[in-house]
Amino acid sequence: MVHAFKGHAGGAHTKAGHGTLVEAVLAEIRERSSPSILEIGTGSGAIAVAIALENRDAQIVATDIDRLALEAARFNAENLGVLASIDFLASDLFDAVREGSKFDVVCCNPPYIPSDVIPTLEPEINFEPRQALDGGPDGLSVIRRLVSQAGSYLADRGTLIIEIGSEQEMWVREMFETLGGLHDIRAFPDLSGKPRVVSGRV
Repeated sequence: MVHAFKGHAGGAHTKAGHGTLVEAVLAEIRERSSPSILEIGTGSGAIAVAIALENRDAQIVATDIDRLALEAARFNAENLGVLASIDFLASDLFDAVREGSKFDVVCCNPPYIPSDVIPTLEPEINFEPRQALDGGPDGLSVIRRLVSQAGSYLADRGTLIIEIGSEQEMWVREMFETLGGLHDIRAFPDLSGKPRVVSGRV
C-alpha cells in the first residue's frame, strides 16, 4: 500500500533505499516480542510509520533535529493510526535520548551525499533540506558520529541498521567494526542490486 506523507522525508534519498531499510528492520524484529526501536532522523516519519504498520507490537522512538519535520511526522502517524506506537523527540542524533535507554534496533537513513555532489543532484532529490542530504566532504561525517555513539543505546544483541550510498559499503563496514565494535555485519541490496543498507550487532 502506498501512503501519502506530509512534509519532507528527512534523509530519504531513494525510495528503494527506504524500502530496503524498512525490510531489514522488520526482519530483525520479527522474532522479538514488543521490540523497541530508535529511529534517528525520521524526517516525515515514513520509516517509523511503515514499521509500526507492519509490526503492531513495536514501540518506536523517532527523532529529528528539525521540529517542523517532527510535526509532519506526528501528523502522518496520527493520520495512519499508529501514533500510539511512536514517540517523537527533537534531537541531534542521540543528544536528547534519555541516558541509559536501550533499544533492540537503532536505525537511520543519514545524510550520506558528499557536499560537493549535492549541487549536481536531480531536482527531486535536491529539493530535500540540505541537512538531510549533506554527509560532509566524503559523505560519511554523520555516519561516523552515528556509529561511534550507537552502541551505548543498543540492548543485548541489539542491532544498528543504516542506509548508505551505493559506493560506501566498504567504508561503513570498517566503521561498524572499528568505531562501533559491532559484528555479524551484513549488507542488503536495493531493487537494483546495489548495497543500500548495512547492519551490525553488538
